[in-house]
Amino acid sequence: MLDLSVIILTYNEEIHIQRCIKNISPIAKDIFVVDSFSTDKAIEIAKSLGAKAFQNKKAICEQRWMDEHIQLMEGVAVGARAAVVKDVEPWTVIGGNPAKFIKKREIKDE
Repeated sequence: MLDLSVIILTYNEEIHIQRCIKNISPIAKDIFVVDSFSTDKAIEIAKSLGAKAFQNKKAICEQRWMDEHIQLMEGVAVGARAAVVKDVEPWTVIGGNPAKFIKKREIKDE
């Protein structure tokens, strides 16, 4: 096993999370699941497979560039290697260089 830590960002990924974790567990030392308060069983499945699971309404991909004065609002998802150059509205998905709007996230009220 490699000395590799994997971070998986989720929101309602119940149908995919088990396959994802099983595929990376042979090579990853640590698996972290950061869930954006899914309404399905994604977080429970991740925990049952041994992943360290957390819930956080701000889910940000690694390998992104962002000025320290940029403000990310609740529920923002930033694509890998994105260059964030301005504030981002709540529950928005952005990506690219420079980061551009991709779509609004659909969040069901609890």
